Amino acid sequence: MCQSRPWYLILALLLIANISIAQISITFPSDRAIFQRNNQNNTTIYIAGYFTQNLTSIEARLTPIVVGEGAPVPADGGWTIIDANPIHKNFYGSLVATGGWYKLEVRGVEGSSTYASSIDHVGVGEVFLVAGQSNATGGDNNPNGPGSKYDQVNTVEFQNYNPESHFIAPYANIELPCPEYVHLNASTKTAPFGNYAWCWGAFGDQMYEKYKVPIMIFNAGWSSTSVGDWVNTIDPNNVAIGAFNQTFPRGLPFGHMRIALNNYINQLGVRAVLWHQGESDNLIGTSKADYKTKLESVINASRSLSNKANLAWLVSRASRFTINDVSQVSADVIAAQNEIINEDASYPYVYPGPATDDYYDINYRHDLIHFRGDGVTTSPDGHIYSGLIHLAQFWTDQVTPEFMSSSM
Repeated sequence: MCQSRPWYLILALLLIANISIAQISITFPSDRAIFQRNNQNNTTIYIAGYFTQNLTSIEARLTPIVVGEGAPVPADGGWTIIDANPIHKNFYGSLVATGGWYKLEVRGVEGSSTYASSIDHVGVGEVFLVAGQSNATGGDNNPNGPGSKYDQVNTVEFQNYNPESHFIAPYANIELPCPEYVHLNASTKTAPFGNYAWCWGAFGDQMYEKYKVPIMIFNAGWSSTSVGDWVNTIDPNNVAIGAFNQTFPRGLPFGHMRIALNNYINQLGVRAVLWHQGESDNLIGTSKADYKTKLESVINASRSLSNKANLAWLVSRASRFTINDVSQVSADVIAAQNEIINEDASYPYVYPGPATDDYYDINYRHDLIHFRGDGVTTSPDGHIYSGLIHLAQFWTDQVTPEFMSSSM
């Protein structure tokens, strides 16, 4: 025999049913996605989703999370129609927004009724792709740097590595999950192959403080790679043999750059590739002409694959390595890097990254090769080192207003 229910329970059930029927969902963008702004400090944010009720139009708005950083869309803080005629209960539209960190709200309209949904964080700012070797990505038991202290510094949580089996999938077998945009914490894996924050959490903080826009960082770097390993795997069927006689999975390391460009950056845009590499080429004695030709090929491939003919590169001047127990630099590698930067007619949109070879004592590196020190943690010798904070600052210093105005 059925029992009668109190009126307030019946009302609650009816309200839950009504909310379910009236549901509107945003499928793009995802929370914490950050879109590359143009040199006029704006971009178009595309918005898509679906609903379960007959709605006559879809409206949206963006509200700055931090007062004074970004501008409301629409300017009066109200709503603007993004899809005046949604079809088959799907909607698609866009808003143009200036650099900032926003809450996105979407609502569907049916007569005098509205049904809303929201995304807590959507950014318009700067997107960077890191590539190179260990001083670009850490790893190999090198001490980590700090995570970002600002909510506006983000990445995608993913690494093409299985920690249980120690398996790295070759390029053709990489299976990407849907992007999980996250705050860049110290231990975050920065897609597609970054080990942890390294210097990039600090770099993101410094960039946010400098430009007051959100920062997105991807990392395709791989420890010990030579420029030859990168150029050899532009062809995804090739296998590279590294400077230490290690065999890389087929199509890698370049395949990780390809993954970043064709997937994440294809959706978000990008300001530049940040390239820190050259130590392995010092070890194996790469000539100036060989390094220059190979790096040019990598740059050209990145532009072709991304369909961004003017994709900017910031190239560090880096070569310091310890050979036969002596810390030394390669004049050939540095000269090749400088020529690619300076010969604008032959190599356009290549800019100077930091020159790091001079910073190698204990205050910067723990082994004369790898930067270390998060500026907080006491080392075994009782001192606090800030090498990774310095490395981040070296990069930040090169992202100048002049570079920003001439790139893209």
